[in-house]
Amino acid sequence: MNNPPTAILPRKACAVVFDMDGPIFDTEALYMDAIRAVANDGGHDIPPSLLLATIGLSLEATRTVYLEHCGQDFDFDAFWLTVSQRFRELAETQLRLKAGVAELLDVLDAGLFAWRLNNVRPLDVDFPVPARLRIYTVDLIGR
Repeated sequence: MNNPPTAILPRKACAVVFDMDGPIFDTEALYMDAIRAVANDGGHDIPPSLLLATIGLSLEATRTVYLEHCGQDFDFDAFWLTVSQRFRELAETQLRLKAGVAELLDVLDAGLFAWRLNNVRPLDVDFPVPARLRIYTVDLIGR
C-alpha cells in the first residue's frame, strides 16, 4: 500500500484559498485551443513548444516570447485581443472544473476547513461558476 505524500506545516492549517484560473478551472486547454485557432486563421506558425513556454506567464512576458518567435513586427496586441475573444466564446460552453476539484472540496468540507476561490488579476471572462462554488467565490482584486 502506498502512503499519500505528506507535508509538515509550521502550524495547523484552518483554511485553503484557491486561484480559479488554472487550479480550479481548466483554462489552459481553452487558451491553447483559442491560440491555435487564431494562429491558424492568421497564418501564424505557433508550435506547441511556444504554447507550453507561455503557460503561467504574465501578459508582458507572453508578449516577449511571441515577439521573439514571430518577430518585432508581429502585432501581438491584435493577436491577443482576438485570442481573448475566442477564449471567451469557448469558455461560455466548454469551461470545466478540473478533475477532482469537487471531491477535494468535499474533503475540505468534511474536515471543516474553510476554503475560498479567488483570482489575483482581472479575468478575460466571467467564469460560469457552478452554484455550489458561487457562494464561496470572493474577489480579492484591489484589496
